[in-house]
Amino acid sequence: ARDPVIFVHPRTLGIGTALESILEILPQIDHLPYSLISLVGITGTSNERQDTLTAQQMLDAPNGEDEHILLSKPANAEQLEIARRLERNNAVLVQGPPGTGKTHTIANLIGHLLAQGKSVLVTSEKPKALRVLREKVVEPLQPLCVSILEDDSRKNMESTIDAISERLASSNIDRLDREAAALTGQRLELLRQLREARQKLLEARGSEYRPVIVAGESYSPTEAARYIAQHRTTDSWIPGPATPGATLPLSRSELIELYNTNAKVTIKEEREMGLSLPDPEKLLSPLDFERMLTEQVQLNNATISYRHDLWLPGSYRQSTEALQELQKRLVQEVEPIRELTGWRLAAIIAGREGGPRRQAWEDLLQEIQQAYTFATQAQLRILRYDPAISPTCPIDHIDKILDEIAGYLSQGGKLNGFKLLTKREWKAVIESTTIKGRQPETVEHFETLRDLVQLHMMRGDLVGRWQRQMTVLGGPGINEFGPEPERTFYQYVDPLRRCLDWFANTWAPLERELRQQGFQWDAFLAEMPVGHNEHSEGLRLRMAVVEKLPAVIAAERQRRAYTRINERFLELERYLDQGGSNLTKAGVLLLLRDAVKRRDPHAYRAAYSSLLDFYAKHESLQRRRALLAKLEKVAPGWATAIRERIGKHGERDLPGEPEKAWLWRQLYDELDRLARLSLEDIQDRINRLSKELFTVTADLVEKRAWAQQIRRTSLEQRRALQGWRELMRKVGKGTGKRAPRLLAEARKLIPICQTAVPVWIMPLSYVARNFDMKRNRFDVVIIDEASQADITALMAVYMGDQVVVVGDDEQVSPTAVGQRVDEIDHLIDEHLRGIPLANMYDGKLSIYSLARTTFEPVCLLEHFRCVSPIIQFSNELSYQGKIKPLRDDSEVRRRPFTVAYQIKSLSRSGKVNKEEALAVASLLIAASEQPEYKDATFGVISMVGSEQALYIESLLRKYMPATEYVQRRVLCGDPAQFQGDERDVMFLSMVDVPEGDGPLPLRNEEGYEYMFKKRFNVAASRARDQIWVVYSLDPSTDLKPGDIRRRLILHARDQHLHNQVLKEQEQKIESEFERQVLQRLVKAGYRVTTQWPVGAYRIDLVVEGAGRRLAIECDGERWHSAEKLGEDMARQAILERLGWRFVRIRGSQFFRNPDIAIEPVFTRLRALDIPPEGSIAQNSGDPSGQELKNGIIRRADELRGQWKESTDHSVSDVVSTRSQNRDTGRVRPVTSGNASSRTSLSGTK
Repeated sequence: ARDPVIFVHPRTLGIGTALESILEILPQIDHLPYSLISLVGITGTSNERQDTLTAQQMLDAPNGEDEHILLSKPANAEQLEIARRLERNNAVLVQGPPGTGKTHTIANLIGHLLAQGKSVLVTSEKPKALRVLREKVVEPLQPLCVSILEDDSRKNMESTIDAISERLASSNIDRLDREAAALTGQRLELLRQLREARQKLLEARGSEYRPVIVAGESYSPTEAARYIAQHRTTDSWIPGPATPGATLPLSRSELIELYNTNAKVTIKEEREMGLSLPDPEKLLSPLDFERMLTEQVQLNNATISYRHDLWLPGSYRQSTEALQELQKRLVQEVEPIRELTGWRLAAIIAGREGGPRRQAWEDLLQEIQQAYTFATQAQLRILRYDPAISPTCPIDHIDKILDEIAGYLSQGGKLNGFKLLTKREWKAVIESTTIKGRQPETVEHFETLRDLVQLHMMRGDLVGRWQRQMTVLGGPGINEFGPEPERTFYQYVDPLRRCLDWFANTWAPLERELRQQGFQWDAFLAEMPVGHNEHSEGLRLRMAVVEKLPAVIAAERQRRAYTRINERFLELERYLDQGGSNLTKAGVLLLLRDAVKRRDPHAYRAAYSSLLDFYAKHESLQRRRALLAKLEKVAPGWATAIRERIGKHGERDLPGEPEKAWLWRQLYDELDRLARLSLEDIQDRINRLSKELFTVTADLVEKRAWAQQIRRTSLEQRRALQGWRELMRKVGKGTGKRAPRLLAEARKLIPICQTAVPVWIMPLSYVARNFDMKRNRFDVVIIDEASQADITALMAVYMGDQVVVVGDDEQVSPTAVGQRVDEIDHLIDEHLRGIPLANMYDGKLSIYSLARTTFEPVCLLEHFRCVSPIIQFSNELSYQGKIKPLRDDSEVRRRPFTVAYQIKSLSRSGKVNKEEALAVASLLIAASEQPEYKDATFGVISMVGSEQALYIESLLRKYMPATEYVQRRVLCGDPAQFQGDERDVMFLSMVDVPEGDGPLPLRNEEGYEYMFKKRFNVAASRARDQIWVVYSLDPSTDLKPGDIRRRLILHARDQHLHNQVLKEQEQKIESEFERQVLQRLVKAGYRVTTQWPVGAYRIDLVVEGAGRRLAIECDGERWHSAEKLGEDMARQAILERLGWRFVRIRGSQFFRNPDIAIEPVFTRLRALDIPPEGSIAQNSGDPSGQELKNGIIRRADELRGQWKESTDHSVSDVVSTRSQNRDTGRVRPVTSGNASSRTSLSGTK
């Protein structure tokens, strides 16, 4: 016989060996990961920051959008927070209640980490949790992940190496970086646009709840819409628009006065008076008109044309007053030169001509100044020393001798006899001069004598110059000079200077002003007769200015006055001509214009008087215009209607009550303004941007991940990858002669190729055997189902710089089977001294619970596995109702979702309740026969031990075809075996039976270290569509209040009652708004469901047809809180992520005009091809599933009857044997979920 043989030998590789390696290397490590030292409590500081996402931030990113976090799969705010905490704290704890997408979250996180170029290890206690992880990673990144869950991992490893080597060979890192940069910019812009669109949608929806305020009164938009609809007939007579929120601009009495002007001033009169009549203030009064006309006639008779040729064209525009003032100044400045003669006139002429003539006078002034200055300076020494020179001494010759003597003495010489003997001329000078009556001796004496000689000479020169230049022109003669002539001459310096500068300082500015006035001075001066004497130019100037110019200027002044008057008349004509074509309509304008043109003062007076009469009549019109202007500021449309006398606004009386009509217009305009912002357009834009953002993010993650992979791969790794790929290509089918040699060479490259793989997925035991704790490190380690892993998982924490611990302490944790408490305590006392919370480190401590002591968890809340009635039990039992069920149960045909099935069984054999087991087996097989359960998978959980599960398994294997058993993935076990697994339909066997002497011992949530609570949580959350609770107890008499078994049975039994109460509550709060929308949709032939449940959420209305659905939300009713808008938008974003499509109806639009408001709904229904299928739902004959349930129960009864007839149920012996085999560790047949024997990656056993 070929019986199986098991070889047992000690393991050389495993967790123990890995831990020993870590202990060996620990003393040599300077820096340990923060996550590791914080978990074991050997650091006194916490690196974790608690500034988590606020509620508003969670609502702003319902799908996990962020500038820096790249989630390439559908995400939520919790996944975003996980990535942020990992970046911030290097460690994050994730609580993943059942069915909340832990695997999806890890796959999403892997994509983000790969885009950062990080290496990742994902591990767990059992391979079941990791089985589908690689497939959950986005497809372009799967080649970067190796999943090692079975012994033969070569195929997976080879495919990964082949894919990486091929991508490395074909990719260009520069191109990837450029594409990633472009995608990053595109993604940031999409994020900005998406947030902007969501904010617009929030504001638009919020407007349905913000009150409309008119004159201090507040109205909700729906109240406003109802008011508009109810008062449209009586109060809609005020035309729009109107300033929002403004009060009525005119009082009732003012409005009555305004409408009365319709009768006081006819429309023809108003049109005549509205033709821009001239303003009397801008016209000449009749007196001024006549005065100016008389003055013009007088001026016209004068000689205004005299010498007109001397003035430039257009000079008449210059100021007449300025010209008169200039004439006075000309006469004043020129009059003095009328009597000027001699030297004054000569100096003036020289100053005008300049050149040598002026220079002669400048030289004279300079000589006078020099002589005067020298005399003043020499006077001091002359007075001090009293120098004298003999009359016989030739003064003209001694100047040089005196200078020589002074120079000699200044150099230290002495005037002794010998010196004077040699310088006889010196001696003669000394003898001819005295200082204070004595002969000079010192330098000062001779210098004083020299000054006297120089002064004498300067006076002589100056006097001669004066006589030649001044005396001959009438200046003082020699007899008038005195002993000090320079003093006399000095008095003439200023008069001479003024004469020289007269042209420049006095005449030139006057001449410029004349030219500026338009006078042609040069031509005028040229007409003056030319003289032949020395000063003829001055005389010509005097003649021109004093004799000829006054008459010319006087004539120009008269000419300018005449022109100004004529221009005033012309200006008046132009002003009256501004009416243009209106002249034919306004008679007063014709009269005035004609009078001005004819210069008729009498006609002008009469026309002017008519204009004043017109303005007097215009008073009523002005009041009308004033009131209209006041009205127009806030109600321009209303003002226009009155001004144009349109319809009832041209009548004498008010059309209605102005206060009510004003309120109607204000409400209407505000709602019309709100309606212009289309919710549909904004929502469509959000949907489009969200899809585009998701696509761009996925592309960006791919580009970055492969770019980082190229950078990370060393030359040695590239060589190994390419070499392995080439060798495997040559091996081909492996039938060649060289195949073994080539395969051997390829195997040598495997270890190097392994180091090039960034993501590894494997159980903890595989990690221990396949990685070197001394060398292998990862940037991030992710531990899944951490609540099942004991503290040996610290080995994996040690391997990562960052760690993500994913689990749930509300599910089954390690049980420490076989461990002795005293031995554990002894080991704690011996090895864990000084370690905080050391007594926790027993066999029951999970790595999740250990992490819980340090890190605050991020809880995944979105539940996708179970329909809401199933997960409700676990939600209330373990999660305080925080879980949000999101699965839509409308398409689930297996109903009711929870079934409580009681049997009569009063005894059990050990932990086996045979009657209950038969019931479970028969119910399962009966269900599998129903068409509603086609392709459904089944599971059975025993709530007391595993023996009951084994017994049920044996029954199923006996009575169910083997192929169907496998196809249905039937699994029977206890809660721990099902953790991390799920089935479509689950059967829970309670096993316990009544004991007959009162209630059973209490089994509450806290019992057995919360283990009962954890087992029930796991068991009750495995079913996707339906859960059957099969029990033999009467929960009201056999179980005490608070017993967890009683709680589960009542939940399964009374779920339909809970649903009925919930539905009644929803019907109570059904709004009038929703009711009217429902009526219109049903009238149009559509199949509509109100308050459609989607897990924890409700949708106001859902229209179904042709297998498609449209969600309709009604905004604006009072029970839709404005403060909850953010949460409601996040809810919609989540449901849209699940595939729902929404359209919204505004109450402010619907109650104002229902037909227009609901048209977008019909448009969207047509666009989605949802046809009107009638209001009766198809296949609605058994909505509660009671007929289906009863049919299964009847069929199960038949099956049990057949079984009893065909067998004596000897299966119990088989089960007993299988139970003993399990207890003694003997092998039993493998079912789905069992792990096979383990080997290392290299194939070593």
